[in-house]
Amino acid sequence: MASLASFHRVLAPLLGFSEAALYERQKALVRIGALPKATGRGWASGGAAATPDSVAWILVSVLATDNLSEVPEATPALANCRIGTKRRGPFAAETGFKDAVAQALADAGLARKITSIRAVRKLYGGSIGLENGQGVNFIGLADARPPALLTVEASLFGGDDLVALAQTLEAQT
Repeated sequence: MASLASFHRVLAPLLGFSEAALYERQKALVRIGALPKATGRGWASGGAAATPDSVAWILVSVLATDNLSEVPEATPALANCRIGTKRRGPFAAETGFKDAVAQALADAGLARKITSIRAVRKLYGGSIGLENGQGVNFIGLADARPPALLTVEASLFGGDDLVALAQTLEAQT
């Protein structure tokens, strides 16, 4: 199984980030305990492997913020959002946002049904759009108010790239 660090070469062009910038996000996620810390050097170091869960952490960090210094606060806040509607689609009622993204990355069939993955920054909420106009909303800070009149939304669009990521991860396991 490939390391998460080596998988950045696959993610970087899809996300518009450099491999180095994604690696810095990975290190920030290790510092907060979201990803395992390497205990040595090389492929058997015990660091993060490229799995649906670890790649989902990277994707959620990109959706949560552009600012590396905000990754420790913003990423877990978005990752832990829960489904806020009765319409759950393919996800269990207690599924968190990051876990839903990981579920899609673990199943190319599910990835094919996803049209978008969106986050509303600072409010730490999100949604996953499904085919036929269906979608699942994830609720973050229920009483949060936008810091001003402006909120920022970040989106990853589904389609061939998401399916290709899922297939690449499936092939490694």
